[in-house]
Amino acid sequence: MAEARLADVHRQMNELRDETKAVEKRRVSLDVYFLRHRLQQSLRWRLAGGKHATWELVKPLLQTMNASEAQAYFEWNSRAEILNALEQVARYEVRNVQRLMEEQTAP
Repeated sequence: MAEARLADVHRQMNELRDETKAVEKRRVSLDVYFLRHRLQQSLRWRLAGGKHATWELVKPLLQTMNASEAQAYFEWNSRAEILNALEQVARYEVRNVQRLMEEQTAP
């Protein structure tokens, strides 16, 4: 169950990334960042050239967009923050379940 929740969060992260990359003439989009040694994934903003960008760097770029486009980016950022938090919680749950199961099977 815990693994399924984590997989679902990762699926939603990929969908959100794809949604931001579908914007024509985009200057910034979300990308999934992997820390393999911790099995961690997180959504991060990237400039069109590939460099990572913080939300504080992205916000001024929104001033050049019309209101509905800018609103979409604010919503995407909120969704990204929520998914990043859910990913942390789900990963913690998976690790705890694994640890408890190992303790149950240990002599």
